[in-house]
This record gives sequence, structure tokens and C-alpha cells, in this order.
Amino acid sequence: MTDISSLTSYRIELEGIFRALYHMEYLGLEPRSWIKQWCDNESGVNRSNDMPSHIKAMIEPEADIILAIHHLKSKLSYTVQSSHVHGHQDDPNKTRKTSDSNGDNKDPEHSNEALLNMSCDELAGETGDAAVKAPPADIPPPTNILQPPYPGSRAMLKIGNKWITSRVSKHVNRARTAPPLQSYIKKRHNWSQQTFDSVHWPTIGGVRRRSTLAQQRFTAKIMHGWLPTGDKRAHVTGIGVCPGCPEPKETIEHLFKCPNLSTQQRLEDIIAALRKKGLKHTGVKLKVWQIIATVIDQYRNGETIAPPANTTPEVVSAFQVQSRIGWDYFMRGYLALDWIEALESMDNDKPEQGLQTIVKTIWFEVAEPMWRHRNELAHGPGSAAQKAIDAKLDALLLWYRRHQEEVLPYHQQYLRRYSTVDDITKLRQSTKRAWINHLKVAAAEWKKDRDCRREGSQLITRFFPPISRKQP
Repeated sequence: MTDISSLTSYRIELEGIFRALYHMEYLGLEPRSWIKQWCDNESGVNRSNDMPSHIKAMIEPEADIILAIHHLKSKLSYTVQSSHVHGHQDDPNKTRKTSDSNGDNKDPEHSNEALLNMSCDELAGETGDAAVKAPPADIPPPTNILQPPYPGSRAMLKIGNKWITSRVSKHVNRARTAPPLQSYIKKRHNWSQQTFDSVHWPTIGGVRRRSTLAQQRFTAKIMHGWLPTGDKRAHVTGIGVCPGCPEPKETIEHLFKCPNLSTQQRLEDIIAALRKKGLKHTGVKLKVWQIIATVIDQYRNGETIAPPANTTPEVVSAFQVQSRIGWDYFMRGYLALDWIEALESMDNDKPEQGLQTIVKTIWFEVAEPMWRHRNELAHGPGSAAQKAIDAKLDALLLWYRRHQEEVLPYHQQYLRRYSTVDDITKLRQSTKRAWINHLKVAAAEWKKDRDCRREGSQLITRFFPPISRKQP
């Protein structure tokens, strides 16, 4: 099956029901009066037996093939009944043993339908593996394969070359928003299309969909460089220095490389926890966490990041592709597609889930704790950043004190209540900001009034009585 938006087990079972009936009709088979199909997907059985009877059912997931099945059934001269058989009855983890008359456990006896279902699953697996490994020349052309839309499917939505068989609204929204978002990301990070395509985007989306709103905000900020680091806030505060060291331009990359002793100790604790993470049941092998911890350790020290010795070729390939994307982006959660094959080569049973676990760990167990620690340094009492901001506010208040006669009218000079430097330094930062805001407004109004008088006119506010200072 190609060029359809849904490849779930539900769709595959419905395809099996439809194609079996299609081939019976194509071969001209004529059973006596009826035929029974067995299917191990109960929803597929129910939808195949019950004709959609309301409008909503026409746009449900896989409605096109359900309508095609009923259209085909209506053309057949015999009755077709779909029945459910429990699948995977040969799976030891799902099979309950029975007891004989002596109380001994014995393997359960399977029905003929269950045995046939097991054989079909085995045959399907072998056929699928053969098709994946087959050279392109052996794959039949699309014109020789049954393709949507099937007869009786009614109207179907097609976006590009893909038939939309489920979640119509999601695919319409993605088709509308994905191109401009992709263009923004490539421009934002100066990426080529090849670099963009080498990132495993489904992993990023999967982790973010399962995150809280606050976590989604954080991941969006760190991915696109929106965190309010010093270099981003310098145009507002005039201060771009790192709160933990003399670095004049604090960036997201500096967040992990700051030489501040407490910052390095915090990251050291995080790396030590990563090295032990594989001892717990996380779905990712211990040796993978060892590699991730080593990468972060090499990154913070500014060392050349290289794969471990005696590793698999898939791991080496993942390191090469990740290097082209950038290790700075690795620390932001942009992992290469090749990490899937690397995880498989290191005996991880579910590499897609494992990669999501790794991205989640990088975001919420490495980057987020480091950002919180940075904020403690930046905004905690006595921090360097707070001292710098206080010094800037003090300088502004002193300037208004020295130039009050130039920028403030006489009846508003009372706003400058402080008289000495000691008075200014004793004020709280919020009070300093409030005074500066009032002084800026008063100075702007005084300038406007003077400009009007030079032109021979007056502001109407000159005829309003000033507010008494005694009023609250």
C-alpha cells in the first residue's frame, strides 16, 4: 500500500477483507450461498458487517475502504459474513495455560480459525520482509497494484500525491501550516533542505504532544533560540553578560559551557545520573546512556565529539549525520534520523520509543534543570545581573536628579523626591523602576509643552489644575 495517510493495523485488516473479496470476484468464484471471513481486528469486523447509516460515518477513519467493501458485497451473488478471531494466540506472553484433570498445566488447544490466523500472520511477516529486502526491479509498478480510490469509496481528499484516509482536519491543517513553518526553521537556523530532512521530526512531535503546556513552551524556546538569554535581552536591558561568569554575550550554547563552579557541578551531577539511567527500565540500553553522557561531557568541555571505539557502523553514521546538523542542536533536541538504526544496532527493541525517551531526557533532565540553575544565578539575591541592573537604574535616577531643571517643569520636580545617592541605593528595584517611569512621562509631557509654546500655541492641559501632592 502506497500514497495513503494511514498505515495502522485497522487499515491493514480492512485491506485484507477488501482484497480477498476483490480477488474472489476477479477470479469468478461462486460459492454455494455464503462465505465467512475471519479477521483478528474486531472493529474491522463490525464495520465490514454494518453498512454506514449516517453522514458522520462517511468521514470516519478509513471510511473509503469500508464503503468500498460494502459496495463490493452488494455486487456479489452470495452472502459474506465477517467474524472475529482473537489474534496472537500463539504469543506466550498473552496465552493462558489450562489445567488437565490432574491439575498439571498444558498448552491450550487452538481452534482451526486461530491456527489459520497464526499461519496468515507468519506468511504476512515473511512476505513483508521479502518485499522490503527485494531490489527495486522486482517490485511491481504501481499500475499493477490495487490503488485508491477503490470503487464505491465515494469522494476522497487528496493532498499532493497522498490520499487522506483518516484525521482529515489534521492533514488539512498540516498542509496549510507546514510549508511556512519549514521555511521559517530553515531560515532561522540557516539550514539546507538536506539538513532539515535529516532531523527525526516525528520524535520531536511525539514528545511535545505528550508534554505539559509549560514544557511545550520551554521546548519551543530552546529549539528556536527564543530563551531570554543575555544576548536576546541585551537590546532591552543593555546587559548581555552571563550571570555566572564574565562572558559578555550569554547564549544557549554557553548555558552548558559556563565555567561557573556551581554550573559545572550541576551539569556534572546530571551527567552522573545519565550514566546510571540505563540501570533502570527506560526502554534504552545502558550503553546508549553511556554514549549520551559522554557526548554531553565532551560538548561542555569543548572537545571534539567522536563515537566510542569498537562501536557499530550505524552508530558511527549517526555521529556523522549529527555532526552535520550540529552538536549545538543535539543539546536542543534535534536528533538525526540515523539514531534509529544506531539504537537498533545496540539491541534496543523499540528504537522509535527509545529515541523519544532520549529527546525527552535531553529537554527535561538536562536542558531544563540547567536553565533553572541559570535563572537562580541571574535573578537570585545578590546576583551579578541584579547588581548590574541596579547600577543602571541608579545611574538613570542620578541623571534625572542632576538635570531636573532641564527636563522637568517646576511643579513636577517633586517627583524627584530622593536627594542623595544613599537614598537611591536604599530603594527597592521595583520602586526605582516606578520612579523612572513617572519621570519619563513627566519629561515627555514637558518637552511637548515647550515645543508647542515655541510654535505660539499651548496645550489644553495647561488650563487643568495640577493634582495636589497631598492626595493619595
